[in-house]
Amino acid sequence: AASSAARPISCSILTLKVGRADVANPVVEHAAMVFCARKVAAASGDARRALQVFGMAAESAAEELRQWSLVSPSRSASSSASAAAGGTQPVWLEKPALRFDHMSSALGLAFKSRVIALLESLPQHQQLLLCALVLRGRKVSAPNAQCTLADLHASYKRMCSSQRLPHLPANEVLPICHNMAACGVFGIGDIGGRSLARADAPARRSADLSTPVWLAIAEDDLKAATQELRFFRNLLCT
Repeated sequence: AASSAARPISCSILTLKVGRADVANPVVEHAAMVFCARKVAAASGDARRALQVFGMAAESAAEELRQWSLVSPSRSASSSASAAAGGTQPVWLEKPALRFDHMSSALGLAFKSRVIALLESLPQHQQLLLCALVLRGRKVSAPNAQCTLADLHASYKRMCSSQRLPHLPANEVLPICHNMAACGVFGIGDIGGRSLARADAPARRSADLSTPVWLAIAEDDLKAATQELRFFRNLLCT
């Protein structure tokens, strides 16, 4: 029992503890299991803690099913009829019972996410820049794809316009992006690949808008932030 606390957490260990995976009809979404393993491993490395988080997520999933069964007690008998009549069933009924959103909420209760706290604390225009960069990455199906600061500023201006907010000029966005790189949210460099994140103020001011920038936070953290923070949920859940 003592050795289990020190054993590295992996999806295979969680599968053995929680139950053998049913590939054809999984009960636990694979992304949720991976997210749990990574977060608990980074926080404590204790497999027993991961099982506690799984229990919390399972309770949340069971409560969701219970609430829906109270609203629609005859769903099993009338599912085909309601489908034929255009009745709506929750989209999640076609997915595993325990999903990423359940796991994200459970991990949020069990651990205070440093990344989510950081993203929540960002000033509004930094959050807008982050969302603009994320949406650019989604367009090319590459979350960590690079773009120039000029391209990012153009996307940011369009987002500000859609939200009816005033945008910052490009010369103010450049130092903001360097600050976000210092926080670990963005990666930023020059055409030759030399990092500018620690450059002095004159060097930063002299850097032009051809400087490449990319997303530096993990996709799991971004997905959790989208689930938990309303600002990101409104802009990124498209």
